[in-house]
Amino acid sequence: MSLSSWLNRPYLDLGPAPEQVPNHTAALGIDCRSLFDGEDTPWFWSSLNPSFREALIAETGLSAYDVSDPTRLAPELRTERWQHLCTLLDGGFTRLSVEEQVKVARLLNRMCFFRYVRDLIPPEALDRAGDSPAHAALAWLRCAAGYKLWMEGAEPSYSLDEFERIAEIAPPGLARINPLYQMVVQNVKHRNDVEATEYWQERHHRAILETEPDLDRHDFLMAISRSHRVGGFVPQMRRDRAGTVREMDLAEDYALQMDFGTELQRAYARELLYPVRESRIKEALWLQDLDTALERAVVHRDAHPLDSRVWVHCGEVRIERDEPEEALHCFREAARLAPPGGDIARYMAGQCHEYLDDLPSALDAYLGALRVDPLGYSSAEGALRVAQAVGSGTARWAERAVAELTARGSQTPQEKAGGTDAYRNLPAPESTGTAPRPADDSQELTA
Repeated sequence: MSLSSWLNRPYLDLGPAPEQVPNHTAALGIDCRSLFDGEDTPWFWSSLNPSFREALIAETGLSAYDVSDPTRLAPELRTERWQHLCTLLDGGFTRLSVEEQVKVARLLNRMCFFRYVRDLIPPEALDRAGDSPAHAALAWLRCAAGYKLWMEGAEPSYSLDEFERIAEIAPPGLARINPLYQMVVQNVKHRNDVEATEYWQERHHRAILETEPDLDRHDFLMAISRSHRVGGFVPQMRRDRAGTVREMDLAEDYALQMDFGTELQRAYARELLYPVRESRIKEALWLQDLDTALERAVVHRDAHPLDSRVWVHCGEVRIERDEPEEALHCFREAARLAPPGGDIARYMAGQCHEYLDDLPSALDAYLGALRVDPLGYSSAEGALRVAQAVGSGTARWAERAVAELTARGSQTPQEKAGGTDAYRNLPAPESTGTAPRPADDSQELTA
């Protein structure tokens, strides 16, 4: 069993995972407990992109698990849990209760079967979001699947209006709070509209406070922490340093208050703290406080040593600190633990090798990135540049790859889908230069 398949086995067959698994894998385990063991579990929010499954197959070489429909996995490869899931789906999704449908769809989304979920839940679910919290949750899961696909240019029918519809008609409580949160996030991320962001954030925050008496204490702390974390976008968009820090301090304080109760409740707290730590690293980078950024990145790394993403964050901080050798170590460790992010980690390792004048290793890193993501234009461009410099015969292939990718268009998936990534365009608090960083990352807060 390879390292990637050992770390990510639940995505392949819903089998057991090792201890200290990455945060997203731990969340998958919780959803399994909800569906298969009948536990009353909270919603965990860790979420990967649709292309994660493709990257996992590329990293592990386990092509037999390359299915877009879970019922298509060969019977001899199914664990008991996977077979249970197939039995539920083969029996007819609409025959399940709405509560059971939510559990099934939640697990499928967690496994990155977004296309399957988008097709499984009918569009009419949106119109029934006001019937009950479960109906609102089902509609939310269909919208979330569409949004994830749209982010990678695979679902042109998705519109932010879907989340707005749920936010307007869902019953009070988390059923309404969750789509309101998405209205804030997406007005920042894809519209860069500060007035709309402020409008939806005010509604989002008010909905949390109005329903506090009816929320479980952990759910309230989760919701209010997320509200302040996403609320940090507004002062950041206005280049308000003090306001951004104030919101992020509150987000972290509420997240830390969640650490009490049962094993499951403490896992819920750890799940929420993960993106808070991530955002605080980006906040420190945005404020150009590189010592604090490093301190926070190391804490985050030590809390999740088997998560490739925390190593990418450490590498980004090291790049900003002009420490290429230390950055290279981080990106190489991220590549070992990938997916997710194996292509980015290898590309950035190539950048570090180039900076350190180790061109043969840079070429290997760029080619490794292309094995995971054959559409990685920057990696192809880097491979061509280095191959020509060292006189490698791979230059002919790299030249062809660059030409083909150029012909396909150099737009990002978000641009192809009609959106823009506003995070990357936010101004720094002061007009000073910054070092290059991973192509799909940013120094802005994480939603």
